Amino acid sequence: MPQTRYTLRDISDLIATVEKRPEEPIFNQLKGLAGRGILQPIPDHYGKKGALLFPEKEVYRARMLLAALDRNLASGELAKFDAQMRFEAQDVAAIYSFDAAASDLLAAYESPEKARTWVFEVGYVRIDGVLGFSGHWIVNNRRRAVDPDWTELRHGFEGVTTFPFTNLLAPIMGAIRRSEG
Repeated sequence: MPQTRYTLRDISDLIATVEKRPEEPIFNQLKGLAGRGILQPIPDHYGKKGALLFPEKEVYRARMLLAALDRNLASGELAKFDAQMRFEAQDVAAIYSFDAAASDLLAAYESPEKARTWVFEVGYVRIDGVLGFSGHWIVNNRRRAVDPDWTELRHGFEGVTTFPFTNLLAPIMGAIRRSEG
């Protein structure tokens, strides 16, 4: 994946342009995510006026985190959502993680016949009166647990929310690739 560097303003402008949304609210949400250390800038590299710089992969993480905020995931739960999204799980058939999803997206852009559909699914369950959530990746409708307790839950879910990684991020990656010439 190219190491193109983006400021928070670049990221918010890119998302706003691709999705035809107002840019300033996106920028403010991203600024909050960066301020809490959830978005990770490139260490010891700064843009104009000392702006933090982020690699391309953080553009994609930012969009997924914005989707979680749009679905009213509490700001205190974003770190857990992000950790589960980035956790790498493996089985005999595949590796399931944010990095694998991002690499797949790039491969599909370069060779559409390699396209796979990635979705991050979050299940909500109440245990001992407390509502919690656990997430895992689904690739071409194939599930693999991310949270170790996911397969051991004996309680029914109260709800499921899906985050369609491929659908959300393919247009953004396309815009990045087109801008590279």
